[in-house]
Amino acid sequence: MIWKEHLSETLRVWKQDIESLDQKWEGLNLSELLNYMQAEENTVIGIFGEFKVGKSTFLNALLGEKLAIEGDRPTTAVATKYTYGMKNKYEVQYKDGTSRSLSKELYSKLSIEIPETRSERDNIEYFNCEIPDERLKNKVIIDTPGFSSINTHHDDVSKKIIDEVDFAIVLVDRNAASTIEMLKLFQKNKVPVHGIYNDRDRSSMQVNDGEEDDGIIINLKNALGKLIISLDCISALDAYEGKVKNDQELYRSSNFEVVEDLIKSLHLTQDQRTNRVLSKLVECFQYFHTTLKKEKTKYPITFYGSIMGELLDGNLPSTFKKHLQLKKKIEVFDRLCLALADVLYEDVRYLDHTYHEELKATLLEFGLIGQLPKYNWNSINRINDIHQQIDNESIKLKSFRENVSRSWQKESKFAFLRKHALEMIFTKQYEFNNKRTEIIELENEAEFLLAEAEKDLEAYAKSLTAAIHSIYADVLDYRDEAEKQWYELWNEQNQQLSKISLPNLKGIKKIQHACDVFINEMPMFFGQEYEEIKFNFEYQKAKYLFEIIQEESFDMPIDVTVK
Repeated sequence: MIWKEHLSETLRVWKQDIESLDQKWEGLNLSELLNYMQAEENTVIGIFGEFKVGKSTFLNALLGEKLAIEGDRPTTAVATKYTYGMKNKYEVQYKDGTSRSLSKELYSKLSIEIPETRSERDNIEYFNCEIPDERLKNKVIIDTPGFSSINTHHDDVSKKIIDEVDFAIVLVDRNAASTIEMLKLFQKNKVPVHGIYNDRDRSSMQVNDGEEDDGIIINLKNALGKLIISLDCISALDAYEGKVKNDQELYRSSNFEVVEDLIKSLHLTQDQRTNRVLSKLVECFQYFHTTLKKEKTKYPITFYGSIMGELLDGNLPSTFKKHLQLKKKIEVFDRLCLALADVLYEDVRYLDHTYHEELKATLLEFGLIGQLPKYNWNSINRINDIHQQIDNESIKLKSFRENVSRSWQKESKFAFLRKHALEMIFTKQYEFNNKRTEIIELENEAEFLLAEAEKDLEAYAKSLTAAIHSIYADVLDYRDEAEKQWYELWNEQNQQLSKISLPNLKGIKKIQHACDVFINEMPMFFGQEYEEIKFNFEYQKAKYLFEIIQEESFDMPIDVTVK
């Protein structure tokens, strides 16, 4: 899709430019968005749960080998991403953007919560493990630290991963209250959740304990309600041992096949992938916009107070006044351009009299009414009057016809018709025929007048369209001239500002440069129409935020020279 190529290129340039500024934008997450776009064909599945629910055993059972370290204390300290590869490969990604390959032994040592590796582990963003497992093609499975562990930073890591996943598999225990609080985090981020109750000692339980499992599942489903899509009971320990020992009966008794089927079924549609990318773009824009607003609030009182104090005897105040006048003039021209553009998209022959009058009123407001051709609407008004008259006469004619019918029915009851009654009926019938003839004549007159009016209206439409085109071109010229004057004044103002020696101007200049980078790069993407996403809600939100940032950036000085 061409829109993805354009967006990737724009984001790469923006990231490169923004990183060259002497200012940190830690929440912008452009690298994360670019990485997601490169791997967006993958469906990202997160494995979550409180500590000691058996996440590591569950993952080892899924992958069929002991990759995740198990233990009674919190073991998983850093998120690990499992992806498909031709052979086993372990890599660490650090928070500063660097990475290095690891042996399996070193990966196992760094990934668990032990004191001797803490200093290095605190700098790790995540681990990436490539495994030659066909089920991982087009999928990324993320193992996360447990919630509610004795190490509070584990919660922070897991909460951050929630925003990266497309689906969540959450291992739950019997404590529904703590599970509910955890699941609300997924609901807030609109992440679909599938629950797994891991009965770790299932193989050692008595046969009738299966009924106890069923009761637990029912109670959990009732408690968790709509926070989860599904909930199944499995034994990860039995599944792992069944795979390692090639014990098919033990594996089947673990009920782990439901997990295999679930993993296979989880995938994103193309629309969901598109929404995911664009929603992350919206998050970037929202962070950038919020940060700009926060930074701008640090400077305005000192900044503008110093301007007015140091340049009170200069021409800056009058320049501000001219700016406001020209800005208002440009806004007026913009409104007129929109009004004229609406007309140019319509066939003026089908615009009613009222709309024509509204158009004239709009043009009169701008002093342009003299350029419009005139049209005599009397014939159209006459046609409307005739149609109204036909409607009124038709109603009367219907009543008259009913009267004649009643007279015939009344007199036909006698054996013979009386002479005077017959004459009366014939008279009424004669009047009815005359009125009908009058209506036909009115209809013929209206049809004739309409044919003539349409010829005149078609000629008027051509001349009106030509006039509107001419007015539209003139208005665009007027607007361009006003905008040119605005920029000339803006440059004059910048020359005045460059005379000011003010420490705060350094901070303002950094913010302005960040805005300039954004405004220079983003039109590469938003300046084109993309049929597949132009009606997408997230795309429209991103475009709206782009326009807001673009407009607000001009509230700050441009090209300030700091002494």
